[in-house]
Amino acid sequence: MFAMLHGGWWQEGSIDDAGRYAQIVTDAGGIHLSIGYTLTPHVTLGEILDEVATAIDAIATHAEQFGGDPSRIVLGGHSAGAHLAAMLVTAGAGRVRDDVRARIAGLMLISGAYDLAPIAESYVNDVVRMSEQDALQLSPALLEPLRDIPVHVAVGAREPEEFHRNAALLTERWSPYLRALVSETIADRDHFDILEEMDTPGGALVAPLLRLLGLPVRGYDHA
Repeated sequence: MFAMLHGGWWQEGSIDDAGRYAQIVTDAGGIHLSIGYTLTPHVTLGEILDEVATAIDAIATHAEQFGGDPSRIVLGGHSAGAHLAAMLVTAGAGRVRDDVRARIAGLMLISGAYDLAPIAESYVNDVVRMSEQDALQLSPALLEPLRDIPVHVAVGAREPEEFHRNAALLTERWSPYLRALVSETIADRDHFDILEEMDTPGGALVAPLLRLLGLPVRGYDHA
């Protein structure tokens, strides 16, 4: 099963934004789910993490009803969604139960924010309202993953340097704990059109996603 979290700096976007990948996943024999969450400033980042953890728990509880394996949930995210997905497997998501964390079998992290300190000093924080302490405690690149699961980190070649720094930092910090961590830069893609690489047959992120899901990739390899 693939569960996807949308981006939008935790203040924009909706569950519909994460549904664009359903066709690729279901055509390959998988199950696709979109996870929505309450947007800031109505909630804090910690409360959003609680919501996502609750969603993972609910997905696992009902997985067998729609033919899924509750222990094989691959969690994906773009931008702010990638931050949330990464946080779910760290100790920083302190209110996430171990049994919920154990449901996550892999991560697809696209163009994420993994070091929040610069964001806490930017215009984004006018709405998100994280404290300096929040930025430290909720930065997955400063925390270690608690499970050794496959992780795919992607960033577009034409994205701002800060996204490249974040991807490189997460990869550097997490590599000692993960046996199957892949980090790649997608040629000729920016922060937004990189998503086309996961919802188009032959896209650069389709085969990696299907491998995370344990689905056959024949016919979906990047040309």
